[in-house]
Amino acid sequence: MNIKTTLKSSVAAAALLAIAAPAQAGSIANGKDTASVTLSGHFNKAVLWQESGSASAVSFVDNTASSSRARIIAKGKMNEAVSVSGVFEWGMSTNLDGNVTPVDTATTLTSANDHGDGVGSGFFTVRHSYVKFDHKQLGSVSLGHTSQATDGAAENNMTGATDVVYGGSLIGSGGIHLQANNAADNVFTTKIVGDFFSNGDGGRTDVIKYTTPSFGGFSVSASADSDSQADVAASFGGKFGGFAVDATIGYGNDSGGSDTVENVTMGSVAVGHDSGINARMSYQTTDNKGTTNKENDQLSIGLGYKAKLTSMGSTNFAVDYIVANDVESKGSEGKAYIFGVEQTTDAGVNFYLGGSFIETDITGTSYEDVTTVIAGTKVFF
Repeated sequence: MNIKTTLKSSVAAAALLAIAAPAQAGSIANGKDTASVTLSGHFNKAVLWQESGSASAVSFVDNTASSSRARIIAKGKMNEAVSVSGVFEWGMSTNLDGNVTPVDTATTLTSANDHGDGVGSGFFTVRHSYVKFDHKQLGSVSLGHTSQATDGAAENNMTGATDVVYGGSLIGSGGIHLQANNAADNVFTTKIVGDFFSNGDGGRTDVIKYTTPSFGGFSVSASADSDSQADVAASFGGKFGGFAVDATIGYGNDSGGSDTVENVTMGSVAVGHDSGINARMSYQTTDNKGTTNKENDQLSIGLGYKAKLTSMGSTNFAVDYIVANDVESKGSEGKAYIFGVEQTTDAGVNFYLGGSFIETDITGTSYEDVTTVIAGTKVFF
């Protein structure tokens, strides 16, 4: 073989290797090497069956108990005592279960709720966008769009089945239109199930919030927003022998930013045993402005059991009972019986199945019962 043939062969082999070799994978890098950045979140999709009086329907929804979301978290340290973080979290729900109803609203009544499914105007929503400075001895300060101090104060829960039995909250039924007893088929009122129940603990808005360090399991948070609303909450978490306890009590002064509410007081406690048995209770009362319906309240109690039935993960059972008085108007009452089971897995995927039975009435008027069944999956990343 002469030198020309050898060179030609070498060049051809090199070209073939260059074509066949995989390109080097790209990478995502931080803009600053002083902080670590993580991306996480989950998808939570479900099939929902609803029945209200003479109407029933199946919808494909996002579960509002823990709607689909993603977040970016940046963390860094200013010194040995002070750390700083920034959080941006957005919701990405196409069809929230609280926005669907079995009633054909296009032909029977005027409503913002949808019969069936479809992408709503709030497909992408900002859940959190804030910075936080955390001192080891002095506590933390958060600034931006995030939870008020009382957010979650009425939601302590150890069932492990919160995607289907959230505890004190409705799943898949809040937007269902009600039919008066003995009304003709397809004749519905503008009242919905959610009008009869309360979710009075704090939400998310633009705030400045301070949280103390934990002292023996106790901590206190206080927040204020741009509408002169102020919240304060005290929490405790600890374990005694085989029992774990989470408890919170909170107070929100909403008079500066609400046309209807003066203040809300709420609290909840959850107790779990190493055997898997757990229980919870929450209560909230709202003082309203005006003279016709000065106060309403809601009580919720629940039981749960965590079992190891398969090698996949924990199988979590839960039941909940809610009774709300005077929320829709003076003399109104709402009752909900909720049950469900959620299977966790080590693969980062949960499955759940549950249902609810709901009764509503106002003095002099009662409505047809509402029934829901929901089955879904939650995929983490």
